[in-house]
Amino acid sequence: MLSRRTSRIVTLLVVLAGAVVAVQAQPPQSAPSAADFTLALVGDAIITRKIAVYAEPAFTRVIDLIRNADAAFVNLEMLFHDYE
Repeated sequence: MLSRRTSRIVTLLVVLAGAVVAVQAQPPQSAPSAADFTLALVGDAIITRKIAVYAEPAFTRVIDLIRNADAAFVNLEMLFHDYE
């Protein structure tokens, strides 16, 4: 007669073997389609002066990059405060 521990181990091995056989019997799935995903990461954005949006081409390029990304993160290092 097998001990309780041995019978549990044998049962576990039989269940695992059945799971492996079931997984191998499934037809292979098609490869996931490759889709482009853009992520824009911008470091410290410290704005210390007024920015003329249309007169600063470097600034507008960064804005376009952030807006056109699927996901974006900007570390904005400033407070928005009206000092009232």
